[in-house]
Order: sequence, then C-alpha cells, then structure tokens
Amino acid sequence: MTSLISEDSGRLQSDLKLASAELQAHAKTMEAQQLIIDVQKGLLSGEVLLDSMKNVTPTSSNPEKQEFLGGTVSLIPIKGKGVEIHLPEIFRRLRKLLQGSDSD
Repeated sequence: MTSLISEDSGRLQSDLKLASAELQAHAKTMEAQQLIIDVQKGLLSGEVLLDSMKNVTPTSSNPEKQEFLGGTVSLIPIKGKGVEIHLPEIFRRLRKLLQGSDSD
C-alpha cells in the first residue's frame, strides 16, 4: 500500500513538472509571436524605412549622389523628357525635416 502511495506521489510530481514546462513553453511562444507582430507593424507603418533614413551619414562628398543604408542604395538625379528630378537633394531635405521633427 505504501508503494502505491509513493508511486502516485511520484506520478503527480512528474505531472506537475510537465505542466510547468508546458506553461513556460506557451509563455515563450506568446512572447515570440508578440515580437513578430511588433516587427510587422513597424514594416507596415513605414517605421523601418523612416528609421533607416534618419540615421544616415553621407559617405560621398558628391552632391549629385546620396548613399544610404550603409551604401547599399544610392540616389542620383533623374533626367529625361525635359524634366530633372534631383533625388539626392529631395532625400537630404526629407531627412532634415524628419530629424527636425524628432527633436521637438
């Protein structure tokens, strides 16, 4: 009889440990899902792109070219059919505007 009680007690302890492990795994899964949701919200809102534009240090002294994202992307003026769009200058002005709004 004592051995039956001992076996039941051991089984209950094992069941409690298993339930605790399952709760921990569930909590970590929920944390990971929340992180994914937050990243996706940032992507949808354009926050990631804006952040990449804010922390730009020009790597080129050429005013006709603006590099960003660590030099991965470069903007150059577009010319054609009587129109010239100076993308590097537009980028610099947007960056200045966005950086100015952060300091307020």
